[in-house]
Amino acid sequence: MRFDSILRHIGEFGPYQKRIYFLVCLPGITHGIRMMITAFMQFVPEHRCAIPGLDNDTFAVQSEYHQKLINETIPYEELDDEYKVARCELYRPGTYQYDSVEMTGPSKRLWTGVIIKYHFAIGIVVLALMGYLIRNWIILEIVATAPLLCYLSYYWIVPESPRWLISKERPEKAMKIIEKIAKVNKTKVPQTTLEADDDKEKTSQLKSFIALFTHRVLFFRTIIIFFNWMVVAMTYYGLSMNTDNLGAGSLFLNFFIAGLMDFPAVTVCLILLDRIGRKKLHCGFMILGGVSCVCTIFTILYLSKELQWITVMLAMIGKMGSAAGFAVVYVYSAELYPTVVRTAAFGASSACARFGSMLAPYIADGGKTIGGDFGRAMPLMVFGGLSTAAGLLCLLLPETLNKDLPETIVDGEHFADDSSDLEEGEEKEQSEKQQEDKGIVNAIANGTDGLAKDIYPQFTRM
Repeated sequence: MRFDSILRHIGEFGPYQKRIYFLVCLPGITHGIRMMITAFMQFVPEHRCAIPGLDNDTFAVQSEYHQKLINETIPYEELDDEYKVARCELYRPGTYQYDSVEMTGPSKRLWTGVIIKYHFAIGIVVLALMGYLIRNWIILEIVATAPLLCYLSYYWIVPESPRWLISKERPEKAMKIIEKIAKVNKTKVPQTTLEADDDKEKTSQLKSFIALFTHRVLFFRTIIIFFNWMVVAMTYYGLSMNTDNLGAGSLFLNFFIAGLMDFPAVTVCLILLDRIGRKKLHCGFMILGGVSCVCTIFTILYLSKELQWITVMLAMIGKMGSAAGFAVVYVYSAELYPTVVRTAAFGASSACARFGSMLAPYIADGGKTIGGDFGRAMPLMVFGGLSTAAGLLCLLLPETLNKDLPETIVDGEHFADDSSDLEEGEEKEQSEKQQEDKGIVNAIANGTDGLAKDIYPQFTRM
């Protein structure tokens, strides 16, 4: 009996799995902090050149005399079409002041795979508060890293995956964990032997993965999936790192709001993913987020500074769209790939996402390098344009909702949206074949089996 079948007997998501799932979700919070802490580590606060010889100098003006000293000793320069006190190219602190799823049953995997993204969003919100309260980057790094030491205890608390143990031909240890799950869930383990995946299927992973690029249809779909993973990661991380360059609000407030946008995004995915389908949902969110980001060029270039909150609002909608797209693409791409290549192809997709993540900070910082209003609009236009293109390309992919997923490369090549005609054709062909076989049998029974005996000699009498 396979592990999924055993889970249906001992509980697909019982008390034991809930405890382990809670422990596995906790690293999602610190993962969100560690992934996004760059936004604060590279943040350059408002600053100016220090007044020579004044030990208690601060960025904030202390008095009229302090303002007079600033005017007499610090030159002014034009920044973003405004004259401000000159910023030092180099400064030192103190001279300025600034304002799991492995043990879950098949029917629960969608929920457990998406809900874990809430914890990543919690990490972003917590990081915004940490960045606001802890202005020293060294202390911030220590506080963000210290909780990771707690995860060393997982070596003794979290058990090894029974599924992995079965695949490594260690059924005795896997059975002990299964019995423990059944005991906590107050169920019984069925009397059966554990079955591992087919070795032939395992050895064909590499060969099947290469086949994705040798079949025209699969190659076309694979490129679209790779592109979507790269763009959704680039947009998600890029918009988070660009929150200090939106023209309104502070880095801390904008970053906090950006983290909050993940919660409605994931919630909508949970509600609609099994209702309207993966394709429409992913495409809709990517286009919504992309168009919102592109529209910021009009608010940045043509609206006054007092109305730049509209730019922030559009950027946050773009962040919500990318967050929802990230949640959907995990499920959608896994269902599109054939079973024989799903693991390798999913890993390759994730690698494309990492490539997009690496490009994100360069695009975000590129706007600061250009400067001015166009510099603020450039990163949003790039993220928005690529997000819209990725969403439109998804229209060329088939829907996977309520469909039998492809098992082999051939299944994947013929996996399409409108499969009703194919199913009707197969049913018609099967019906005609049954009638033909029935007619032959009747003909033999009646003794009029001349042609039938030539075609089907097994029906003839010796």
